[in-house]
Amino acid sequence: MTTSEASLYSDLFLPQGALASSPSPFLDLSTTRIPHNLKRLYPLLEWFGKMDNTISPVVYKTSIYPIMPLDYTSIDDKDLRVFTKTFMEKYLKIRTFLMRMNSDYNVYGDAFGSVFFPFKRMFRCVACSKTIPADSVVDYHLKKYEFYFKCPHCHDRSKAKKYWDMYVRNPKKVSLLLWRPHDMRVVQNPFTGECQYIYTPSSHTKKLVNSMDKFILDGVPEIILRSLRENRPFVFAPGKIFHMSRTFVSSSGEESAYGFPMILPCILPGYLKRVYDKATEVSGVMRSSPAHVVFPESSARGGEGAPLINVDGNLWQQKMRQEFIKQRRDPGYVMFSPTPVGQQVLFADAKQLNYTDEAKAQDERMLMGMGAPRELIQGSSQYTAASVALRIFELQLEKTYNFDCDAIEWVFEQISSVFYLGANSPKMRRFKMADDLQLLQMQLQAVANGDMSIQRVWNGVIPIDWDRERELIKEEDREKFDTQKARQVMEGRSQITLQDMFAKAEAKSSVQAQTAAAREITRMQKQSPEFSGTIQQQQSLEQQQMMAQQMQLLKEQTELKAQQQDRLTAESESVAPENTPADETLDEAGAVNKLVTTLNKENSDPVSVLNSIMQKDWNLYEKVVRAMLRSQSKIQNPRVLEEIMNFIGQNSPHLLQEVGVGIPK
Repeated sequence: MTTSEASLYSDLFLPQGALASSPSPFLDLSTTRIPHNLKRLYPLLEWFGKMDNTISPVVYKTSIYPIMPLDYTSIDDKDLRVFTKTFMEKYLKIRTFLMRMNSDYNVYGDAFGSVFFPFKRMFRCVACSKTIPADSVVDYHLKKYEFYFKCPHCHDRSKAKKYWDMYVRNPKKVSLLLWRPHDMRVVQNPFTGECQYIYTPSSHTKKLVNSMDKFILDGVPEIILRSLRENRPFVFAPGKIFHMSRTFVSSSGEESAYGFPMILPCILPGYLKRVYDKATEVSGVMRSSPAHVVFPESSARGGEGAPLINVDGNLWQQKMRQEFIKQRRDPGYVMFSPTPVGQQVLFADAKQLNYTDEAKAQDERMLMGMGAPRELIQGSSQYTAASVALRIFELQLEKTYNFDCDAIEWVFEQISSVFYLGANSPKMRRFKMADDLQLLQMQLQAVANGDMSIQRVWNGVIPIDWDRERELIKEEDREKFDTQKARQVMEGRSQITLQDMFAKAEAKSSVQAQTAAAREITRMQKQSPEFSGTIQQQQSLEQQQMMAQQMQLLKEQTELKAQQQDRLTAESESVAPENTPADETLDEAGAVNKLVTTLNKENSDPVSVLNSIMQKDWNLYEKVVRAMLRSQSKIQNPRVLEEIMNFIGQNSPHLLQEVGVGIPK
């Protein structure tokens, strides 16, 4: 093996001098077959990343696990926040793009992404200098990456048409591109650390472009077509491509600019696992089913003669075949043989030749090489304080998480420069284990103590739209309030209806009682003339007693007013007095006239309100009564007017005389 034919690692262990003809003790069979160029390993790495039952789940789960929901609260304007979320989530599908980038990052060690902005291709006829949109061209062909078609104006088709791309601002057509690491070349400046990214289209890509399919050609940018026409690779402008590189140790030569694949240490145990799997497959196919051999034995009693000396072997074989067929048709059939029959079972030992345990040992080696715990592919990982392996694995994934955060900011800068989305980029929420219950309990305790916002806690736990949730909560509270209000209105109407019914019944019974009493008095007066004088004296006496009671009540009210005034003065600085119905009415009306209007309502209780005002402030009570008596013609409900007049006549008859209203009897 010469140096030029050496593999990626074998050239480091080639013996020198006298031992040059002997093999190196550091080499094994798989190491000698590893290509010298890292890029030539990409097909093998891709196969392991897709097909191996241990590597593939680890690559997939480590690619999607660090991707957290995006947080858009840093964008103040609500409309801009909704548009940005729609742009990133619906149009760009940013989380799917990050998952694909993470997969390339883990398998190849490098991932390359860019933003594709839609454009409209324009042609110009060289003969007539007319501008023609590509949408109006039905048929054209590509020759040496130049467009030829019949000009609709001058009908010239012999000359190539000039073309250029006119970019359009259509957010629905913007997409994120993932470039194959096979086609990318990275050149790193060893002094500045800056990298230059060069794209060389593969033969498959060139074949698609040359197929002259309008669907393909209308999406190939002009700069790529010009690079193909000039047969030179395409160099990305600085800042127009995002590169994720899984750096590890410094390498020599051109490989120093590339990342270290996560599954590269798994190639050697993966090869050995394939050997064991192949051996298990061969033993399972070849030696799983038993093979039965039937042969004539010697005499059962130890005779020395061979049975086939006296019996033809072909006839014996035909006879035994016929007997076996009969026995298959009828399991109870008894077979006959002219000689003793022997039987031997071959194979059926595949279980003894199974190499599953050896393959599992290689799986453990591959998991160790990728730094992933076995629970990751078994789905039984739990976060506990003692789970050191999972904690270390979480720290390993934080690097991928940081790359994803940088990719989101880079994508936002690219689209914001075209669609003017502002400077506040959406952020990915904090990367954490999904079942970090201890941290959640600490956050909820901080919320209960008033040291943390509940919105921040739920945004970090559940991927919900907080603004939408608040709108739903307000809507639910509004529905509850409307339901409660409707219930209270119905209860109030029911109470008013019952009060009206009781008042009408009481008034009817009172009228009936007064009518009966008047009839009885009239009858008694007709029978005895002295009874009339007695009745008048009794009425005069009752009137005097009523006046005395009113004076006594007025005196008690004055004393009570003074006591209340003293109590209010003493308690005004410490405890506020409880609201009475008068206070609530005054607070609602705000003025005497409004209070009168409130008392005129049919569903009001004027007696309790006037009584409360009288006990609280006598001067205010007199003002209210005077205003009420002046506007009594506006009261439509006779029950309310009767209650007001009876109350005023019992408590302040002098106001009735002052206004010129008679005392009700």
